[in-house]
This record gives sequence, structure tokens and C-alpha cells, in this order.
Amino acid sequence: MSPPLPGRKRKREEQQAGGDEPQVQEEPKEQAQQPAAEPAAAVEAEEEDGEPVAPIPQVQGQPAPVRQGRVAITARARYVRSTPRKARVVSELIRGRTVAEAREILRFSNRAVARDWAKLLESAAANAAHNYALEPSQLVVLEAYADGGPSLKRYRPRAMGRAYPILKRTAHLTITLTTER
Repeated sequence: MSPPLPGRKRKREEQQAGGDEPQVQEEPKEQAQQPAAEPAAAVEAEEEDGEPVAPIPQVQGQPAPVRQGRVAITARARYVRSTPRKARVVSELIRGRTVAEAREILRFSNRAVARDWAKLLESAAANAAHNYALEPSQLVVLEAYADGGPSLKRYRPRAMGRAYPILKRTAHLTITLTTER
């Protein structure tokens, strides 16, 4: 049997004691343990209470995944409401370009799906910067492709009581960034 939760224990104690007001016991505050050695660049700030605030630890980049001898950072957008055929037209424009060039191409593209590709490109660049400590200015679009997703089935009324099927297609967009051309 699992031990009772703290709230239930306190409630039981109150019922046994017969008191109407809850009895709250104050626990002594423990001092936060200071790290053994602080970096020289870290400057301690003080709150209004005068207690020092520990600096935010910097996350070290883990090794990036490697595919076919290259660094490969992948991002996916699934169930995008655009046909894969229209998405492939835009993906051909950005494949092999640097992230900065691809951003500009997508920014001035007249296709509606270019906004989805732009969001996906930004997500992949942010993943590379945050998770693997890679500079977005050094990244190149290695792969950009659109696969078909599930189609939404709708029907349009036609003459003489017939129904005409309409397929509202979706796409799964995938983009892969690397550090070398």
C-alpha cells in the first residue's frame, strides 16, 4: 500500500485533534548550496532581499547526428494543408541554398505553402542552434521534400442527385540542414 499524501495526513491529524483551524508547521529554510568553482565570467546579481542569484548555466551542444558522413539536422511539419505537388515546387527552390538565401526566396515567393516552408526552415535552424550549438549562418539546406499525407474526403452535390468526391490533400514537409555544401 502506498504511503498517504501529505495533504491527507495533515487533514487526518486535524480531525483527530478536533481543531477547526489547520496547524501549519514552518520548516526551516535550507541554504542553497553554492557550486565549488564559479566561472570568472559569471557575475552574481542580487535580488531585493540581498540573496545572490546563481547564473543561468549554459547548455553545451551535444554532438549533432551524422548521416552519410555529414551533419544532418532534420525538422518535420506534418499534416500541412497543401497538396504535396504544390509543396514540391517550393522545395525545389530552396534545396542546396544557405539558410539566409532560402529565407529570402521563401519571403518573396507567391506560393501560400512558402509560409509553411519558412516556419519549418526557422524551426530547423533553431534546433541546430539550441540543441547542437551550430551557427545558422553556416547551415545549408541538404534536403527539402514533401510527402503525401492523408486526404480529407468531402463531397460536392451534382446534377440529378449525384455526389462528386473532393479530396482535400495534406502534405508532410521535411527539411534537413547540414554544415557543408
